[in-house]
Amino acid sequence: MSQFDPPVPSTSAAPSANLITMAHVVYGLFLFGCLSTMTWFIPVASLITLSWIAGVVLVYLKRGEAPATWLATHFRWQLRTFWFGLLWSAIAWLLILTLIGALLGGPMLVIVAIWLIYRILRGWILLNDGKPVPGM
Repeated sequence: MSQFDPPVPSTSAAPSANLITMAHVVYGLFLFGCLSTMTWFIPVASLITLSWIAGVVLVYLKRGEAPATWLATHFRWQLRTFWFGLLWSAIAWLLILTLIGALLGGPMLVIVAIWLIYRILRGWILLNDGKPVPGM
């Protein structure tokens, strides 16, 4: 375990209703940003970026309130979804900028989008069921 990972949560502690609502809001912001990206509508670009950034800021602000609850697994899941999605999207865009890598970058962006939607929906379903994310 990395020194930056929060402690392993206990599933016996119950998180507050406000924190659960916040996790729902973050999943909604992430899904909005992900699906809006697929429209390629330029005026919406600032909203896309703001929804992802707002979601990450909310997680960083609220995750300290849920260290001993099953909700901490969702906050960690959300953070990893954002950061790994950003990393792989940046790599795909860098490939697109090169002539040879353009053939790989386009399909890679599609794969990243599918992966992001999967992670958002999987986490949101588990949150709705009141379950922790396994392996987090």
